[in-house]
Amino acid sequence: MASGDGADACALLNDAARESVMEQTGASCADGIQDLDLDLGGEVTSSQIYSRAAFVEVGDSALFLTVGPHDWVIRAAGCVPNGDRPFDCVIDGS
Repeated sequence: MASGDGADACALLNDAARESVMEQTGASCADGIQDLDLDLGGEVTSSQIYSRAAFVEVGDSALFLTVGPHDWVIRAAGCVPNGDRPFDCVIDGS
């Protein structure tokens, strides 16, 4: 995201997260992800791994990851706590 390369950013997402970007923006993932309000800057402040899933806090938001075919992929991004309810995520490929 920081480099402005939407194709590289989308390659880090799982299939459902890429579809979420396309549905939200009406564009290809590579083009649409640049239009989303994602602030993924900042340092990793915590991370937790649960078998085939992970939770990573970055700056003021969080990422949810899952194991993909070759490596970890992002399932949800730009997530913020939502009280007692599930996180509210900009990209949600759940």
